[in-house]
Amino acid sequence: MKRELKFRAWDIVKKLWITGDRPFWIIGEVTVFDMLKQYSIENFNDINIVQYTGMQDCSFIDIFEGYLVKFDGDKVILEIKMHQGEWVGIDPKTQDVYSKLCNHLNRISVVGNIYENPDLLK
Repeated sequence: MKRELKFRAWDIVKKLWITGDRPFWIIGEVTVFDMLKQYSIENFNDINIVQYTGMQDCSFIDIFEGYLVKFDGDKVILEIKMHQGEWVGIDPKTQDVYSKLCNHLNRISVVGNIYENPDLLK
């Protein structure tokens, strides 16, 4: 199975996606530093790099770790995380783990992410 490895970078201090809406691909260390060249090595603690899960929601939006999703008609919002080697949805209120998301992508919608929409986690 071939899966595309792409990433996004969130600046914790400035509260913005460094690369805008565009993901980037890591091809060795050079790519990371080229994409994030306005940051010194000391600033890398202020950056969260999130990985593409290889999945898209029902509207063909790429799902990255830290994204918030919900199933059609459901009020429960799940945070996308890596858990025991699998991308899963975790209910932030109960810590329930929803696995096998790839079997339900036609019912999943991205509703935000933990960085820009932390209020959805409450």
